[in-house]
Amino acid sequence: MICFLLSFQNSGFANTDERENASELESKADTYLKPYLERGDFSGAILIAKGDTVLLDKAYGMASYELNVPNTTATKFPVASVTKTFTAAAIAVLQEKGLLEISDTLGAHIPDFTYGDKITIRHLLRHESGLSNPDYVRNARPVSLKELARQIGAKPLLFEPGTNGRYSNGGFNLLAYVVEQVAGMSYADFLQKNIFEPLALQGTDEQSDAIVHDLALPYLPGPPPTGLAKAPWRYDGLSTGSGSLYSTTSDLYRWLKAVHHNQLFDITALEYPYGWGRLDKYGHKGLEQTGLSTGYTSYIAAYFDDDLYVVVLTNAESIKWNKWGRDLAAIALEKEYEEEDVPMGIAISGKELAKCVGKYQREEQILTIVNNDDHLWVYTDQWPIGKYLLPVSESKFALRADFGWIVFDTLQNNVYQNLTWHFNDDARSQYQRLD
Repeated sequence: MICFLLSFQNSGFANTDERENASELESKADTYLKPYLERGDFSGAILIAKGDTVLLDKAYGMASYELNVPNTTATKFPVASVTKTFTAAAIAVLQEKGLLEISDTLGAHIPDFTYGDKITIRHLLRHESGLSNPDYVRNARPVSLKELARQIGAKPLLFEPGTNGRYSNGGFNLLAYVVEQVAGMSYADFLQKNIFEPLALQGTDEQSDAIVHDLALPYLPGPPPTGLAKAPWRYDGLSTGSGSLYSTTSDLYRWLKAVHHNQLFDITALEYPYGWGRLDKYGHKGLEQTGLSTGYTSYIAAYFDDDLYVVVLTNAESIKWNKWGRDLAAIALEKEYEEEDVPMGIAISGKELAKCVGKYQREEQILTIVNNDDHLWVYTDQWPIGKYLLPVSESKFALRADFGWIVFDTLQNNVYQNLTWHFNDDARSQYQRLD
């Protein structure tokens, strides 16, 4: 498979040593990413910077494989849950303006919300509200934040607010609605006026029906020759506040620096880095956040003591987005990281593939294995689309999207009777043939 490696850009090198360090970092990053690129697991852009010096700013793969348009360092990518860092910041900015308090109940700003007297803004920021997510399938159409709030409020609480924790996109939908109610303008307009424009984030905005120039198309793991398959269309109108933004590596680098140096609000004054996860890796501390949506992944991190910033954006979905970001940080920090084997796969005849095809059941879950043009795909009732199975042997297949394995066994009447699903070599689920 052909990999497109674009030249990197750097700026602000004070001396020859810094230039040489940047060149060495690029070489190490290329070597690290090579097996993922060759298999089609990585397509996107990365940026690594130390302070005001960009050490590596590079793009890989294609923004459109159909049109042969390469990714560049200016390509825009949907960033999924990285959006939450901006939503939380909007709340922090409103608090610094004296327009709300994190201790406020939702009822103070959304008077007709069902659980308005029980849930505080802090509960939403900390994923402690007990609220459910919207009905994504039912709402495959434009839905206002007001309507989302009504639907979320119509569902029973999963637990009493503040007594437990559960990651909640619905909670951040409501935070975006709070922003609109308090600021008297749309969520997107508030971010533009109070965050994007002051920080000169010119490649960042909320996804809408408008045409966005330089936006990468989404892909999933797939068969040769590219190793990728087109991702299906997905309506993003339900992710306002929780996963609705797109951005670039350079904009997110500016965002990381702004948060680190308290440009718009003082993150150190908050009891918890709302919208972020605390980072404690390789003996270095900071903040990080990740995002995953159909065909895209995102990772951003700031290592505070080192003034190191890492941004990884992709338009090829993989569960390894977190590992890539942390491993690239380890390379920049000259720390050890855990290397992994990335099998390229082998060719399997249609006759051998036919032995795997069929339905397999475990409790109430059914896996359906299908052969499409001599390539195996697995489907479940929980997934709207199939996942490609990369053959590693005649009975073992890699689930590249999840970096798991499906192993078939017990051949009878020329078809396999069982399969075992291995996830990260730990969790194992056994299924028996139905047909």
